[in-house]
Amino acid sequence: RVTTEKTLFSSSNACHRAQMPTTTVAVLLGRIVTLTAVVNSLQQQHASVPPLHENAQFELHVLDTPGAVCLDGTPAAFYLGRPAVPSDKWLIWGEGKAWCLSEADCVARTHSTDGRGGWAASGWPKVPGSLPAALPWGDAPCHPGQTAGQAWGCQLSNNCTLNPAFCTFNMVHLKTCDGGSWSGNRTDAVSARALDGGNTTTLHYRGRPILDATAEALLGLGMRNASEIVVGGGSAGALGVYLQLDHWNRTLNPKQDKRFVGLADCGFFQDWNNGSYHQGFVWMASPTGMDAAIDPTCREAHPTAPNLCLMAEHLSPFITTPLFALQAKFDSWQIPNICGSDCATTIERQAYGDALVTKLEATVLKRPGNGAMVDSCYHHCAGYDTYRVDNMTQAQAVQIWYEHGAAALPNEGRLMSSAPYPCAACCST
Repeated sequence: RVTTEKTLFSSSNACHRAQMPTTTVAVLLGRIVTLTAVVNSLQQQHASVPPLHENAQFELHVLDTPGAVCLDGTPAAFYLGRPAVPSDKWLIWGEGKAWCLSEADCVARTHSTDGRGGWAASGWPKVPGSLPAALPWGDAPCHPGQTAGQAWGCQLSNNCTLNPAFCTFNMVHLKTCDGGSWSGNRTDAVSARALDGGNTTTLHYRGRPILDATAEALLGLGMRNASEIVVGGGSAGALGVYLQLDHWNRTLNPKQDKRFVGLADCGFFQDWNNGSYHQGFVWMASPTGMDAAIDPTCREAHPTAPNLCLMAEHLSPFITTPLFALQAKFDSWQIPNICGSDCATTIERQAYGDALVTKLEATVLKRPGNGAMVDSCYHHCAGYDTYRVDNMTQAQAVQIWYEHGAAALPNEGRLMSSAPYPCAACCST
């Protein structure tokens, strides 16, 4: 239940200039012509899409389902934007803003005015600045350092040049306020203090109930009649794609009669040397922590260490819903926060990036039909219309994968930059 408040294929191995047999050249040229025709056709297709109403906006929906609450106990929420031309296609996009990996960390989130732990710190029950009643539909450029609307990313833009695959979809902006990528499933409230002491704060680890209540609300708002559903997200929201994609699919698509896929933008966070990131997820999985909801098949494979199933590299082999991963090989959040002192040198950062690619290929890309685009720019998310691999932007690659399948992309949907670290040129348009 909710309450409403009103180009050309360019091989990454081009430096290998040995002569190829004529038949091989002919096959490659055929693929170039085919791929170019696909890109041109998609561009023409979206050039004819009528613009959305200039006053189109996302409308706030506040959940009133008991237990579907943020860390601080305020009700969870999402935004819904509908296109001017009615559509039965839907995109759910999960917000990022990291996680809390200890009780004290979760307490600190509840004091943030950006909503990452709830809305009390910004004035709830009045509609605060972190949760306005409506938001404009983002259509600004999505270059690094810039934002689309409310820093959502281009995937929630109604500009068909910036967001060719999904610009005409119904769009759901799923606000994050649970601290655990919608995994917390603890029934009792917890009293906790910040690291520096102070007053006791009551915490609620209710990410999974928020997800389930959101799903119920969306079905009532028209998603029950959807023909296609895409679940995506960036950063911690992208980890939420890995963690929750199959559950979303079972919940929103019980008859399995809808097309259902995932799109994860910079959510393949590595499990590296048993560091603090790893230990934080041990706490999250623990009954004395968030008591996180964990994929049952993965849990069965890791009965003594279910926390591994909260990490993309360990969970991905068990995800059955089709998935496309966007990822920075040299992720500017992961290198300082996960790799840390192990990435003090250029050689070590290169090794970290190489390990990420190896793990992605061994997990996500083992499943037929999945795809990935891994660039060599030092960044974290953003750049949907900026970073290129094989002379193709992320937006173009996602559109071709979504509308034509992995086989229509170079290397069967495995778009991997081979440029070494550091690569300043990889960060430009």
